[in-house]
Amino acid sequence: MKKFWILLLVLLLAISLTACGNDDPPPVEQEQQQEQAALPPAPPVSVDPPPDEPDITVMLDDLAAELAAAFGSYNGQPLRWKVLQVDAENARALLISEHVLELRPYHSSSDIYGWQSSELYAWLNDEFYHNSFTAAEQAQIITDSGAKLLLPGQDDVINYFAADEERIGYLGEDTCQWWLRDAGAEDGYFMLVDDSGAVYSNGSVATSSYGVRPLLWLSLLQLEAPLHPLARLDDEVPEFHITFTDEIVISCEVSPATQLLLQQIPDQYLILQADWSINSMDDWKCSGDNDWADIFDIDYGPSVCLVNAGETLVQDSILRSNYSMPEENGYAEICYGVDDNGNGYLDLANNTIYFRLRFTGTVGETAIFSPWTPVFSIGGTGGLPGTDEQPDTDEQQGTDEQADAAGVGSGAPEGWSDNEYTRLVPTPDAGGTVLQEATIAVLYTIDLDWSMEQGTEYAKQLAAAGFGEDAADKFAAYGYIDRTANGVNVQLLDLFGKVNISIMPVE
Repeated sequence: MKKFWILLLVLLLAISLTACGNDDPPPVEQEQQQEQAALPPAPPVSVDPPPDEPDITVMLDDLAAELAAAFGSYNGQPLRWKVLQVDAENARALLISEHVLELRPYHSSSDIYGWQSSELYAWLNDEFYHNSFTAAEQAQIITDSGAKLLLPGQDDVINYFAADEERIGYLGEDTCQWWLRDAGAEDGYFMLVDDSGAVYSNGSVATSSYGVRPLLWLSLLQLEAPLHPLARLDDEVPEFHITFTDEIVISCEVSPATQLLLQQIPDQYLILQADWSINSMDDWKCSGDNDWADIFDIDYGPSVCLVNAGETLVQDSILRSNYSMPEENGYAEICYGVDDNGNGYLDLANNTIYFRLRFTGTVGETAIFSPWTPVFSIGGTGGLPGTDEQPDTDEQQGTDEQADAAGVGSGAPEGWSDNEYTRLVPTPDAGGTVLQEATIAVLYTIDLDWSMEQGTEYAKQLAAAGFGEDAADKFAAYGYIDRTANGVNVQLLDLFGKVNISIMPVE
């Protein structure tokens, strides 16, 4: 009996091992595998390469070449330059004039022992500098060793020119020897590049007249003006809201080109400057010489805030009213008042504050500036600055067809201005009250007591008039759109309980 159970166990084990060793799939699975094998292979998945990141080196090389083609003028002709080096780390380029400017002595006597004491040095950095470059161009020239303009040195012409032929100087169509700044073999002698382009290290006496080819470092940190400038009271900006005082919050955006430069240049930052004028555009605090009226303290001054790499939106407060005794703190002249409880406030119902913004930075020892933004404002009752006039509407821009396409017609809220720009956009319906309206030069701006939903409905009108099919979706998502069509730019901005419409013509 025992043998029977052993034999039975061995037989079951053999059957089990046979089943485990069978790799053939069931019939249904076999059919599926055959069908899949008969199908053509799937095409490879196409993956688009990521878009190329902007190359700061290429951008600076292109900018240097563009500036070198015409920077400054001399004797009524544009000055052309040769780019010797682009220093991407510091966003600057080393340039030398492409041709000899004129023949001049190094000095009126041989009794001279250094380049910086020469009359040629003085001429380059005074008469030539001031007569050949505009104020904006002068701001781009970087001070090097105390000078704006230099003569090349021996090392410069050896390191930056590969062969003698490249150093040959021309005055008109004739070859010309030209000065270097290094001392020659004798006292009162200075080195030259001769007619063949070779460096003549013995030099010539300073009283001789040879060609002049200036050398300069040029800043490539080209700052674009802040984008989309705006002024609001702090209670319209949640992160700035302070219950015991009023302050104006200014905001702007940093352009992509400026952001790129900030990201690539180590330790570089910008300062956002805000300038203002009260009830006119004739009382700016910053003069044309970049001198500021001495009435500032802390964040009331021109240096409002720092802008670092990576920042795309800049917001900061300015002109805050003191919650008690503002006049004693010297703020009465910028239209502050005191209520019955002695608290300060901004009297914007009866006054208008005009603003303009710009960025400034420093390259080496040189301050550089972006252009100012267009003027924008807060407060007031509209009209041209300092007058009761409205823009002349006799000369209309655009056509009746454009106005019809924009949906302009009756039913606008009282206070909506009828001018050559507003006729090119849809007219808001009368379902809102005008809180404030102003025309500043070519900018028309109006605040309506609209909800976000009413603003979105108006964005739908803009979309129908050609200002982008996604206008309503973008406004609903972000509370802001900036669109151009029909010869005008329209910005729509949700301000938490009111909506601002800004209209400006475009070329």
